[in-house]
This record gives sequence, structure tokens and C-alpha cells, in this order.
Amino acid sequence: MYFKMKYLLTIFLFTVSMAISAQNNTTIVYAKTYDINGEGILKRQLSIHSDGTFHFHSYRRINDRSPEINLYGKGAWTSKKDLYIFSADPNSDFDEKYTLDFDKSRARVFKDGSIRFLNSAVSWVKGMPLDRMK
Repeated sequence: MYFKMKYLLTIFLFTVSMAISAQNNTTIVYAKTYDINGEGILKRQLSIHSDGTFHFHSYRRINDRSPEINLYGKGAWTSKKDLYIFSADPNSDFDEKYTLDFDKSRARVFKDGSIRFLNSAVSWVKGMPLDRMK
């Protein structure tokens, strides 16, 4: 009887821990889309994953004659009060696709849920605002 209760308790605790773990696996998405004088589009999206990683995508299409440009970045993030602090490992976060360097970039989170990059090695990212998607 003792073994059976211990077994059932173990199964119960495992199930509860898996359920809690699954609920914590979330992603927060920040994005902004710009119209370029009615001739093109610029989209930027930052995905913050609950596992401490992030992905960034920038898409630009100016007109039908110009090629689409996709730029990507990835790495890790931490938070301190109302700041996201980004890091990128040169050995694992860069390849042919992921070329943007977000190491030491910082973004402030505002009460309305939007963010603005305070600094970044990527010159056009500094000052960039993004809105939190629902």
C-alpha cells in the first residue's frame, strides 16, 4: 500500500510540474510596420521567449523593382526592472542567416507595453520603437 501511494504521488507531482512548465513556455512579440511613401514596406519584429532567448527579424521591400531584404538577429536576454538587456554569443548566435549583432543592446519597456531601444551595435536599431502585439 505504501509503495502504491508513493508511486501515485510521484506520478501526480510529475504531471503537475509538466503542466506548470508548459504554461511558462510563452513568447512576447513586439513589432512595428512602416509604410514607405506608399511604395514600400518596412517590418520589424522582436520575439522574446520565456527560455531566455530572442529572435529579431527586419523585412524591407521598397518597390516592385527592388529586392526584398530580410535581416535576422538572435541571442539571449535578461531583464532588470524596465530594461531588456540583450547578448549574443559569437560562437552560436551568428551564421549566414543571423548576422545582426545585438550584443550589449538595451531596450526600455514602457507602461503601455511598447519598447524603445536605447543602444545597439546595429546603428538603425538605436531609438527604434516597437509595440507589444496581443
